[in-house]
Amino acid sequence: MNGTAPTLIIGMHRSGTSLVARVLEDLGLFLGRRLQGDHESTFFLRLNDWLLHEAGASWDRPEGIDAVLEDQAARESIVRFLRSYIRGPRSVEYLGWSSVRLGRGFWQPPANWGWKDPRTTFTVPLWASVFPGIRLIHVVRNGVDVAESLLVREKHLRELAAGRLRSRRLLYQLRERPPQLVSSARCSDIGEAFELWKLYYDRAESEIVSAEERGMSIRYEDFAAEPIQWAARLAAHCGLDVNGAAIERATRRIDTSRSFAYLKNEVLLGRSLGEWANDLAVRGYPNTGTRTAAHPR
Repeated sequence: MNGTAPTLIIGMHRSGTSLVARVLEDLGLFLGRRLQGDHESTFFLRLNDWLLHEAGASWDRPEGIDAVLEDQAARESIVRFLRSYIRGPRSVEYLGWSSVRLGRGFWQPPANWGWKDPRTTFTVPLWASVFPGIRLIHVVRNGVDVAESLLVREKHLRELAAGRLRSRRLLYQLRERPPQLVSSARCSDIGEAFELWKLYYDRAESEIVSAEERGMSIRYEDFAAEPIQWAARLAAHCGLDVNGAAIERATRRIDTSRSFAYLKNEVLLGRSLGEWANDLAVRGYPNTGTRTAAHPR
């Protein structure tokens, strides 16, 4: 497919991918015209959801995608569809109508573009077939903080769903489709949420290794501690030409209070030093009783 290769921001949910996406967007990386509040393009989000659905998988049960990746006929069929779909008129959802030029077709992305979606962690091989030469950025966050954040979010989403059901019970009884009351059963247990973090981390790092110089990993905690330095490295990785003033503006609103939040929780700290210690250490978070640890490459 003609055009420049995109930059894909991957990594586990609740790991800081939105922060990295927001900073890069401020520095000039085009992420799409229609974005959700978490800086995810609705266009590529919907396609990633479809890819997982084709494999009988979901964001919290992503393992099923491997069956499609290993099925050569299915994989080729899916890639053919993606290529044709992206060339078609639906692409204006991502690019905007101003990008359409008579005689040039619909798909004319800018020089520096990409998208952020944690689901892409598991669909990278398919997108690499559509866009050869893709660049990858893997955003990493301590797995204990990720698991706790997922647990809190699941509780909050269930409370919201229960509230809607109480206030709209008759409406839901009349609707063809029942309400969604459980966002992720897996993430209602912190141990399962931690296992999901491991799964995302290992898959993302495997893709980073395969991408070689086109892959970059960054720890959320390192970015929060030295935002200007890391924003400059991210911009260079994406091919963005920015100056120090632009980087300072883009990193001005970074909240550092969420780094290693689990250290304030005695139960989580105990598990990080006990049953989770080895899993954390081999994924770049040794000595988890402190705020220091070596960052991945």
